[in-house]
Amino acid sequence: MSSDNFHNFELKSFDWDLKTTKDDIPDPQNFHVNTHAQVTIPKVGITKLVLPVNIKRKNRDPIIVKGTISAYVSLDKPKQRGINMSRLAKGFYNHVDSRGSVALLDLIDVVEGYRQNLPAKNGYLKMRLEFPYKQKHWREPHFGWMYYPIEFEIQNIEGQIKTFLTVKYTYNSSCPCSYALAEYSRNVLNTPAVSHSQRSEATIKMQFDPFSNDLLWIEDVIDLCRTIQPSEVLSGIVTRVGEFSMSQMMASTDAMGFIEDLLRKFWEGLNNDPRILDFSVGLEHFESLNDNYAAGFINKSLQDGEGLS
Repeated sequence: MSSDNFHNFELKSFDWDLKTTKDDIPDPQNFHVNTHAQVTIPKVGITKLVLPVNIKRKNRDPIIVKGTISAYVSLDKPKQRGINMSRLAKGFYNHVDSRGSVALLDLIDVVEGYRQNLPAKNGYLKMRLEFPYKQKHWREPHFGWMYYPIEFEIQNIEGQIKTFLTVKYTYNSSCPCSYALAEYSRNVLNTPAVSHSQRSEATIKMQFDPFSNDLLWIEDVIDLCRTIQPSEVLSGIVTRVGEFSMSQMMASTDAMGFIEDLLRKFWEGLNNDPRILDFSVGLEHFESLNDNYAAGFINKSLQDGEGLS
């Protein structure tokens, strides 16, 4: 466009009162032609839809937290296109508008709804949030709030529903080798030495039954992790007693072990809970000595290595 034509271009005021619907304007999906490969697509949809989510808590009132949602459907015909992504968001807002939040069991209905309405054979949903849980420190009356990264995942494959819960649990780990070398230096060489420990993270994905009378609560999973590996990082007020207690914990059989030992500890603890139908565990130890991290994966039958780099 030349400068003369630009100066002759007339802008108009925005008409705030114009009434229009989707039937009044053209739909490019009706005349745009796909010239690419004619193949089915397993997942297409939206990510990072933010909503208030009403999370039930064990023996406490529900709490509303920020949830970030991804939703997908399958395109089952090689030439199929145009899923109308607004329908995926609308499916959630229809529930939110009625109560101001959306509950977990509502999400199962949402997935089935857009699977039927689009239509599609398969529907998927993943919701991420941070779950607040007040934790007591060892040996002292102090409490601290922990925020646990949580994922709920729903798979609806031709009407067959599977639900998954993923919890990230952060703990401290210590190496038996480092401890033994420090003890050798102190006891044999009469030279002070400090064994090292490191921040570590467990990513645990579990399949569960959301309709069970014996429900698997988020708090139950976190408490189970604290039983399996009790050296969880401390939050809030950490006094000298807390620091001393952690140093003793890291030199105890409750917390110390190679990553292989801890993987087997998590496997045993999860496998003993009948509410957990299937599971996978990924561990990462963010080494304080090495530039690289230690990592491992173990599972019951769920083939999912999420959480590992």
